[in-house]
Amino acid sequence: MDVPKINLLQSAKKLLQEKRNTAPDSRGEQTKESDKVEFSSTLSSKYYNIHNRLKEEQSELTKTQTKLGILSEPNLKKEGLINILFGKTPLFQEIQDAANFDENVLKNELLEKKERQISTIKSLEVESENIMSAGMLLAPDAFSATLKKIDGSMIKNIPEKVVEKLITD
Repeated sequence: MDVPKINLLQSAKKLLQEKRNTAPDSRGEQTKESDKVEFSSTLSSKYYNIHNRLKEEQSELTKTQTKLGILSEPNLKKEGLINILFGKTPLFQEIQDAANFDENVLKNELLEKKERQISTIKSLEVESENIMSAGMLLAPDAFSATLKKIDGSMIKNIPEKVVEKLITD
């Protein structure tokens, strides 16, 4: 999924060139600028959609990790698992009969699910970074402005200690 910046930039320029060729305009420079704004708006919406998907995947990963943590406790009472809530929903929805389920099978399923979720999150992060790079290379001002219009709360500084903690976990 790692795409060199030059390929992204060339693809973006090619798209803009094709757009100019199909819709000729006598305004010249205004057309180039409006193309950049339109292209950055498209990238911004893709960026926003990816971040929404990323947020959902991270929430599901947290849920999976919570389940694995609970299942790894030494004095686990199987009967109480149905009553554990994650937010307002039952955490262990896959358990129908608390007394008659195979803990090892559930752990293995959750471990596989966790690996799939991590893989999905990584690919979404790479895609997000690629879109950000393309937008900032092509039209940094227009791209930043459209991102702020879509959702200014998406872009915020994270304290250094929080990043350090996230990296080490």
